[in-house]
Amino acid sequence: MITWYALDVIGVKGVDARKEKMPWRLCDRDIEAWLDEGRLSINPRPPVERINGATVDVRLGNKFRTFRGHTAAFIDLSGPKDEVSAALDRVMSDEIVLDEGEAFYLHPGELALAVTWSR
Repeated sequence: MITWYALDVIGVKGVDARKEKMPWRLCDRDIEAWLDEGRLSINPRPPVERINGATVDVRLGNKFRTFRGHTAAFIDLSGPKDEVSAALDRVMSDEIVLDEGEAFYLHPGELALAVTWSR
């Protein structure tokens, strides 16, 4: 699902969703229209089959990080980049880089962050 914050992160041109506090989601028609208009940028552009409802299926890259237990009540992602990075480093594993064809196993109850192949 693409929410206002995720849209801001992945590249909506001309919109600072965090400042505008837009509590909306885009449907598949809107996502396609925004891609056509250049208001939303996903590179390479996903095929129509990967845009469904309010979601865009993206391909994961080969870099992952997992959370170490629950050592923080919350992480404020709105702060300066260096503070956010330091907070994430305290609660997350070192970067896991997979070789081509190598599997990444996510067990029940675990949370992982991954880079996407798309930009």
